Amino acid sequence: MTAAARAAFEEFQAACPGETFYAFALEAGGGAVSASANTEEGLRRTAQRFADAGYGSADSLASNQRGSLRWRTDDWEHRDVGRHHFSDANALVADGEDPGDVVDELVGALRDLNREDFFGWGPDRDAVVVLVLTGDPEDVLELARDVNPAVPFARLQAALG
Repeated sequence: MTAAARAAFEEFQAACPGETFYAFALEAGGGAVSASANTEEGLRRTAQRFADAGYGSADSLASNQRGSLRWRTDDWEHRDVGRHHFSDANALVADGEDPGDVVDELVGALRDLNREDFFGWGPDRDAVVVLVLTGDPEDVLELARDVNPAVPFARLQAALG
């Protein structure tokens, strides 16, 4: 699972040269494992589209406040990044692997990548939030606490908590 997550994230980075990554999520919902990610620039583009449609100001929509677009993964520009990298995991899901075991594997993959400093070190790492999403909003903060240092977790908690 770690190799699949790494490959998906690298694919995302290659697709967004020069953009500032702020979030990466592994998702285990709807009977499949996938990855999603967003950049500050992607968030601003999405917020501007929503603002143009009359849903508020782009600045407010892109903020870290409750109700903003920042943590609404359904509105991220990059959904299902590198789905093909998760074909082995999705075969296990299709064969009926316990969903809790799948979530544990996703948490383990993000912990492995953290140990490798894959998401950066020091201030660079603090700028990135990684998530494991199960489809249950109640799980978001609990799982995020397991895979993020204190600074990015506190930023997420302030927005969602």
